[in-house]
Amino acid sequence: MTNFLPKTAVPFRNAYIVNVTPALALTWLDSSKSDRPIFNSRVRKLAAEMKDGQWRANHNGIAFAEDGTLLDGLHRLYAVVCSGMTVPMTVVVDEPVENLHVIDNRYANK
Repeated sequence: MTNFLPKTAVPFRNAYIVNVTPALALTWLDSSKSDRPIFNSRVRKLAAEMKDGQWRANHNGIAFAEDGTLLDGLHRLYAVVCSGMTVPMTVVVDEPVENLHVIDNRYANK
């Protein structure tokens, strides 16, 4: 099903599907350097999807920089903790820390 990709396409080498448990989510949240705001309504919505069996792993997951900074997925991790559910997520590691500015530029300069 990749026949629509150009021949120059390169596989993404640092992405994994991980069954994220509440304990693992807490570990990642505790060790993250993120100071981004938490929107409780977003966390509750995602947690409800997880509890209802509506969560599916997709391209929106968790991303960590080379130095361990959580770049993306803060609300998803809090939702895992709040739901008490283990869910599969795409986890990308070793991203350049500068990517925070393009992943979520609303908070990068605050």
